[in-house]
Amino acid sequence: MPMLFSSQRKVSDTVYIEFDNTKDKHYEHKKKINYFEIDVNDTKKIHFQYGIYNVRTVKKFNKKIINRTCLSKIIKNDNAVRRQVYIIVKKIGSNYYKLYSADHIFRTIID
Repeated sequence: MPMLFSSQRKVSDTVYIEFDNTKDKHYEHKKKINYFEIDVNDTKKIHFQYGIYNVRTVKKFNKKIINRTCLSKIIKNDNAVRRQVYIIVKKIGSNYYKLYSADHIFRTIID
């Protein structure tokens, strides 16, 4: 009978977040930590850190993007068993999208 460790039973879901140029901030620095500051509401912000290898560019994007209210609920219920993969979707020009992937470990909630 195979042994199951807790790390083997973790569930991972993907959450797509649209970058809003008017509210959100994107910090890109060479040889430093890159991150997004996503504005959830008037008092709460979330930092999503990502590595340069977690960025990809696509021409078409048709996944479901969640709104900020749902994002707040997802963050509240996030834990070590139910891991989330967060992908920030940033529109570049008129035909391209950049997808920045951040794991649940690399996010910080700021109240």
